[in-house]
Amino acid sequence: MDMLLQARRKTERQPGENRTWMIVGDAEQLPLKDHSIDYVVCIRFLNWLSGAHLDQVLTECRRVARRGLIWDPRPLRIAAL
Repeated sequence: MDMLLQARRKTERQPGENRTWMIVGDAEQLPLKDHSIDYVVCIRFLNWLSGAHLDQVLTECRRVARRGLIWDPRPLRIAAL
């Protein structure tokens, strides 16, 4: 929850028309429809996963994102799904 609070604070400061929203859920079973969002953003998360867990999370990201996955560790990298 601390990381969500930090992310909310950072996105509130961002100018522009794009809306950012956040949900809390199981990364291996995202509560979203197929291709229902533009991007999945993972900051300081994917590097904690390995093996089957990482595979399942990436599969879920592919399922819900129309355009891709944005992830971090530094520097910011954009990975095509």
